[in-house]
Amino acid sequence: MGNLILTESNLQEKLKYWQERLRLRDWDITAKIVPLSKMDHRDEAGKCEWNLESRFALIYVLSLDDYQNVGSPMAYDMEQTLVHELLHLHFAPMDDDKYYMPIEQAIESISKALVEESRSK
Repeated sequence: MGNLILTESNLQEKLKYWQERLRLRDWDITAKIVPLSKMDHRDEAGKCEWNLESRFALIYVLSLDDYQNVGSPMAYDMEQTLVHELLHLHFAPMDDDKYYMPIEQAIESISKALVEESRSK
């Protein structure tokens, strides 16, 4: 995937589209483009915080400027990051450190496949 950089307005449109497509209609989800200071780790492009009981989620997508400042050689795809973070909500009931890596790998593969398939239409 190549660089896909979204404005705040584009991000909201993509959130609406992917929330529907991923069948997360019963969630109240807010997404924001944020600086690196909002992330837990320097290598994060996105972060999702959720409350399962209230079905509320807050998704942070790293700003392009901060992504470039981290010096990653990878192209930055904000849409794929958004989809990745949304998929965490389906796995939220299984949130357990011992499953972190397999879940993270599955989410990464699924998010890339979904975004690639969506763009091929």
